[in-house]
Amino acid sequence: MHLKFHVLPFIFFLVFILTIGNAQDKNVSPKRIFDWEKEGDAEGWTPISFEPEKKRFPFIRAVTQSDKWANTGKGSLEISIESSETKYEGMGRAERSFYSKPEDWSAYKKLTAKFYLTQNSIPLEAYLAVQTGEKWNWYQGEPIEGKPEKWTEVSLDMSKFKELDKVVAIHFILRSKISGFTEKVYLDNIELHENP
Repeated sequence: MHLKFHVLPFIFFLVFILTIGNAQDKNVSPKRIFDWEKEGDAEGWTPISFEPEKKRFPFIRAVTQSDKWANTGKGSLEISIESSETKYEGMGRAERSFYSKPEDWSAYKKLTAKFYLTQNSIPLEAYLAVQTGEKWNWYQGEPIEGKPEKWTEVSLDMSKFKELDKVVAIHFILRSKISGFTEKVYLDNIELHENP
């Protein structure tokens, strides 16, 4: 009985420490990789540059850093859309290439971003995509419908992706069911997460 009296408090203390440790592991802060806080700096993002794919994703015409809207801080990436009135153009792609110096994201399992639609925006959906490895493996998330005057999160579960130690590109893709319009969308706070 005397032995149990001393051992039980130790066991309870050990369980408490392990519980705290697990809670901390689950609440690891994400790594923010793009936030567009510096005036005039698009942080390497461009409209789609790969010529064979431009016909599929034509309507993003320009991207630039902007202080007009921000999810946090003071800046975001302003994405300008011009969809043709004479032919159907329902998708656009903004991207950041790491081809010259691939990124190692092997420690992370999820990618997230926030996007903002203006007050009178047409309905738009968005999703994220990444490409990895020498063969440029393509992985994309599920489309999420944005809401006017609100920041909406898009996410990409990367837990089963191959060659995350060699990420060569990241993409933000917008799509619409109609064409023949101009619009601006704002992208902010792209983050990597250790937990899915």
